[in-house]
Amino acid sequence: MTCPPRSNRGRHRRRTLPTTAGARTATLKAAGDLHGEDGTQYGAVAAAWSAVNMGPTVNAG
Repeated sequence: MTCPPRSNRGRHRRRTLPTTAGARTATLKAAGDLHGEDGTQYGAVAAAWSAVNMGPTVNAG
């Protein structure tokens, strides 16, 4: 795969990489779908996002 021209690299990156908020939403949804939103795994994912200042910690059972 070739890199886009230097003038288009920023635009290309913005189009192809998911947003951090979108990644947070997707990983929380996946953990909830697989293990339930009250599960330990969901809480671990939420705590990980909280550790990097991306949302509140969700208390899981």
